[in-house]
This record gives sequence, C-alpha cells and structure tokens, in this order.
Amino acid sequence: MPSTPAERAAAWEALDQRHGAALSAGRANRAARRAEQQAAARAARDLAAALRAAGFTTTPATAPSHPTKGHGRAVITPNGGSGSNRESYVSAAAQGPSGGAADGGCGQLVKGGDAQLHSMIKKGDARLRLLDGIQRITGLPTLEKCQVVPLGDAVGFHINDGAGRRPTFSGLVRCGSVWACPPCAAAIRAKRAAELEVFALAWLESGRGIYMATLTAPHWEHVRLGVQFDKFAEGWRGVGQGAWWTGRAVIRDKAPVPWDRRHDYDDLPEEIEPREVDGELVVWKQGWKARRSIRGVTRTIEVTHGANGWHSHLHVLLWTEGPATREQADLLQEELYKRWAARCKAVGLPTPDREHGVRVDPAILQADGSMPLGLIKYLAKVQDQDVITKEVTARPLAAEMTRSDDKLARGAKGRTPFKLAELAIAGDEVALGLWREYEQATRGRQCLTWTEGFKAELAALAGVELDERDDEELPAAEDDEKHRDLPDLAIRGGAYRSGIGLRRGGRADLTMAGFTGKMPGVLAQLIEWGLKPGEDFWKPEQPLGRDAGMTKEQVERRRRQKAERQAYHERLRQEREGNPERWAAAVEKRRATIAARAAAEQAADVQEELIDHQALAEAEQHRLDAAGAQFLAARRAAQTKRRTDLDAGLARFREREAVSA
Repeated sequence: MPSTPAERAAAWEALDQRHGAALSAGRANRAARRAEQQAAARAARDLAAALRAAGFTTTPATAPSHPTKGHGRAVITPNGGSGSNRESYVSAAAQGPSGGAADGGCGQLVKGGDAQLHSMIKKGDARLRLLDGIQRITGLPTLEKCQVVPLGDAVGFHINDGAGRRPTFSGLVRCGSVWACPPCAAAIRAKRAAELEVFALAWLESGRGIYMATLTAPHWEHVRLGVQFDKFAEGWRGVGQGAWWTGRAVIRDKAPVPWDRRHDYDDLPEEIEPREVDGELVVWKQGWKARRSIRGVTRTIEVTHGANGWHSHLHVLLWTEGPATREQADLLQEELYKRWAARCKAVGLPTPDREHGVRVDPAILQADGSMPLGLIKYLAKVQDQDVITKEVTARPLAAEMTRSDDKLARGAKGRTPFKLAELAIAGDEVALGLWREYEQATRGRQCLTWTEGFKAELAALAGVELDERDDEELPAAEDDEKHRDLPDLAIRGGAYRSGIGLRRGGRADLTMAGFTGKMPGVLAQLIEWGLKPGEDFWKPEQPLGRDAGMTKEQVERRRRQKAERQAYHERLRQEREGNPERWAAAVEKRRATIAARAAAEQAADVQEELIDHQALAEAEQHRLDAAGAQFLAARRAAQTKRRTDLDAGLARFREREAVSA
C-alpha cells in the first residue's frame, strides 16, 4: 500500500489511465463489431438477392447448425463462407489433417436418428473419399473419369428428403467397374445380391437345395495375379465342362452302345441314361452334375493379398433338385475336392490339401421342414466386420457371393484390394504396384457367372423380370433413373468438374452437406467454394433429362457386340450338348495347346535365365578385370614411389659422404 501522499496520487493517476484505456478499447471493439455485423448483414442481403434471382427461396442465413456444436444460426460473410459463428456442413473428419481416412470421412455427424440411413450415408461417404484417392493413382482411364466428367451441360444434385434417400448426383459418367471403383462396385454388387437373394429364396421355398462351395489353392509371393486368375478360371472350366461333369457316351466295340441294346452288355456303368447323339439314342454315362441332381451353377471369384502373395478363391453355388443336407454336403465336398485337385495339377496350380482346398456348406431347412422368409439371411453365417462400425455380424449368402467390396480380409489371408488402395493413397509404393496389378488383372472380367439359361429359369420361378443387363450398365442405369426426377439443384457441367469433381473430397463434402444441412448447407458450401448462384448453379424447374453419353453409333456398336457375345456362347452351349465327343476332343486339344504354350514359356524363361546368368557372369568378369587392373596400377604406382624414395635417400647419402671426405 502507498504510504505517502505522493505515492497515493501516482497510484490514482495510473488507475485513471488504465480505466481510460479500457473505455477506449471497449468503444473501439463495439464499433468494430457493429461494422462487422453491418458488413455481414449487407453480404447476407446481397447473397439472398442473388439466390432469389437464381430461383432459390431458402438462404444459408437460416441454416441449421453443426450437430456437434449445438443449435444456432449460420452467419454469411462477404466471401460466401460462414462468419464468426461459422457452421460446417461437411464431415468433421474431412476437416482434419487426415482427411477422414480413419472413419470413412464421417466423424460424428451422423449419430442418432435413422441408424440404417446413417450407416448408408457413412458408407457412401467412405466410398466417395476412397474413389477420390484412387482416381489420383489409377491406371484406368475410365475409372479416372468416373463421377468427374458430366454427360451434358448440367449435373443434378438430389438432396436427402428424409424418405430413405441419400444425397446423390446424376448426369455423370460412370465407369461401371465392379472391381476397382468403390461406388460402382457397391451399386453393382448390391443389385446382384438382391437379385440372388430373391432367386435363392424362391428356389428353397420350392423344396430344392443350395450348396455353397469354396475352392482355393496354395499360392506364393511372386505369382502374378493375372496368371493366377487365368489358371483358376481354366481349372474351374475343367471341372464344370469336362466329361466328369457332363458325362459321356458308353463305347463298346469302338461305337456308342444303342439304348435299345443296353441289355446285351453286362459291364455297363450303374448310372446311365438315354441321350440322343447324332440322331441316335445311345447309352450315356451320367456325369457328376446328373448324379448329384445339380440343376445350375453360380460362380464368383475373390482375391486378397497377404504375406504369400495374391490369394484367390472361388465361391460356387450348386443349385440342386433335392433339399440340401449335411451328409450330402460332405459327399459333394469329397468328390469335388478330388476333381479340383486334379484340375489344379493339370493347369499348373499347386495341389490343395483336403482341409483348405474345398469346403461345401448346405442351406439346411428347419427341423420341422418350414421355410421362414428370413432363412436366406442365415444360409451361410460367415463372421465379418463392418467397414465403418467394426461390428462383427453374420453375412447373408447373397452378400457372401457378391459383396466383396464390403468385406475385410479375415485371418492370415491378408488385405482386400480396397485396403491396398488405401495404403497406396497414403504413399505406400509396394501397395501402389499391387493395386495397379490388380486393376489390370481384373479389367474386363465378370464378377458373377451363371449356367447358360439357368438365370432365366430362376427369374420365372421367382416371378420377376429377368435383368439381362451387363454389370457395367447398372451404375449408368441407376444414374439414368435418378436423372428422370426433378433435382433439387442443377450445377453447370464445367463448374461441377472444376469446382467439385476435381476438388479433393469435393463430392463427399457436398453430399455430407446435403445430409446434415439440407439445401442451406449445400448452398453455403457451393458459395464458399466460389461457385456463383444463377451462373454456376440454379433451381431447376424441370428434370434435366438424360444427355446422351454415347453417340448412336456407339450405342449400336455396344448392342451388336453384346448380341455377338450371346450368339457365341449359345453356339458353344449347343456344341457342348449336341456333340460331347467333339467337345471333349476340343477341350483336350485346348489343354494340349495350353501345355505346349506353357512349355514354350518355360523354355523361354529358362533361356532368358541363362542369358541373365551369362550377362551376370560377364558383368562379374568385367568387374574382376577392372579390379585387377586397378590393383596392378596401384602396385606400379607404389613401386615407382618406392624407387623414387630410394633414389632420393641414396642421393642424400652420397652428398653427406662427399661433404665428410
């Protein structure tokens, strides 16, 4: 405390000065806040006028706040973004340094409410962000353009309306890759899974059975994926198309046995049936398909990568006339293993063991024989982990056959292709090489194949229309269906491509803004990115229509190619069924050709290896010669130096001798 009058006067003067400074600072702060509020109000009025001119009746000034920040109002600043009370309409994870990789780019925005819709939003967000990264590393031109290039002058944006629809775009090029594009793969596989579920349910309810067979083979680190795929496909063709599968005519005295003379022979096989061959009814030894009452087959292939390289495995559905049983499944497993092991050896795959090579699981009815509608969901209880929530659940049979895009690799089998893509995006050079190898190996391959004509039979049994579209057509068809609706927002094609499609995370951020903030959130996001109301986006008054992504000539050429493929497969089917001996001979000729080609490739590899060894030997000899020459040069230099030193020493000695004399 001041003790003298002078000290007390000085203290009061200092206090008055601080009080005056505080009053001045308060007046300045209030003036600055008033100026800021006036500027924000002017910007909001200008923005509202621009939006009204563009056809919008809702402005971002009344946008709902970020769910993680409580309730409030978003204030629009002159640059189009939010002011001091800024609200974010994109995912919290996307704003962080990781860009949303940890949780699929959704953060905490989608908690509460409709869990199914939120899960769909989160997965869609994760797929868009993964696609965004893949398009920066892909070697496929069509994948690079997927959902980036507009089909016409404008792109539609459809905002979540609360009726189970998530925000989506329409009017964009779709690559239709069922292997390498996360959004397209999800659309295709979801469609095929729903279709397969309907077929399987109708088949089981009719009293028939389904078995799911999984076939694999050992693998090594340096095997190329394309070669492995080809060998798996060739191995299965040998199972599903040879005489073991279809049967053959019984030959006696170098000719097929006529059916009406079958009693003249005592050594005929037990399981025979009549079959017309070249216009004559002959004795036919039943193949495995007929003996086990298999009506049709559905096949798909999956792949992961682990410590021992690429791991491919086949999922095969066997549709049987009789109900499935565990005992019959064990018998099918034993017989199928023997044939698969033989075919693996024939095509150059390692021979699988009995424990892991083939597994067959039945779809078993309840104890009372009833068929509840939900049985299809429990046909194959495969434990799996959700890509977002990490929750372990039982996968339906249809999903196990089709939804490899939604799986995580289990056990020691390694990483899924999309996991490799994530690592490649993060900068892993090894994963980048593997991902590009995967892209090229799967390019143009079918995901799900059916026995010829069997899918139409299942569609008739289920009472549904047969979908004959190819996989790559499904995403474009889905886009076409959305494009017929009136979009909530129209975005100019060029502005979409430069401001959204090519922006890192732009598509995912805008769809998340539509989910969390509806139209106000979308408008605020577009304006913050620099898009202009009325010029770059507007409120459409009618559907934008489907702008042709291909010319008429391109459409006609695609249809013609599809018809040619169907005709080719029909010719193969007729030849296979009408002349099995000729087909078997052709198969054997193909095997011989493949074996000769493999032998030639092996000889070429040996020759190349010899050349490499010779080149290495020559390089080693050159290295030794160079090292020898270097050694000799060094030794000569050392000898020269030593002689020089000796001569110098001798000269000094002689000089001393001369002086002493």
